[in-house]
Amino acid sequence: MWTLLNKVTKHWNLLTKYWRQPPLTLIHGDAHLGNVYFRDDGTAGFYDWQLVNANTPLCDVSYFLFFAVSPNDLKANEKRYLSYYKQQLVLYLQRKKNDGNANNNDGVTDADVDILNGLTDERIWSLYASRAVWSLLACTVTAGIGDFVPDQELVKGFTAKVVEHVKRVNAIDEIDHILSLYGVGDGGKEKKS
Repeated sequence: MWTLLNKVTKHWNLLTKYWRQPPLTLIHGDAHLGNVYFRDDGTAGFYDWQLVNANTPLCDVSYFLFFAVSPNDLKANEKRYLSYYKQQLVLYLQRKKNDGNANNNDGVTDADVDILNGLTDERIWSLYASRAVWSLLACTVTAGIGDFVPDQELVKGFTAKVVEHVKRVNAIDEIDHILSLYGVGDGGKEKKS
């Protein structure tokens, strides 16, 4: 896992370039259950908006699924969850675009919907799997804080969950694939011309 973290750190700018290709959405940046609240009508909202930015929607989706869904459920259903998310986002944009009030569609265009519709299952998986590094980074930060999470057994359990997730989604190969798109290969070393 240290190899993966070193590679991600070394090539952060290239990975960010890949993650920030359209379609972009407004993301929360720290989408876990501890930052969720529920209203009386059953709708949910988020606390703690200090990391909000424009990025791939899979940032929040991958982070939230990892922290909110049991590993067994996630393993069995994550591709369905990802497909459902895309479907709902497309439907939402189509409703905004077609709401009949040109002043109230938030500027959503056919091109916006087309970009999202063009988001292939392969790209969704690539974004999802490569974003697994966030859970790995969160794990290493949490383990190093000590006073923040003093229960070392909890940290060990969390670490094991993260490592299993990163392996299962094949995050290392996904990161290598992304870096190869920018001419970086052979374990994160620059390709020689």
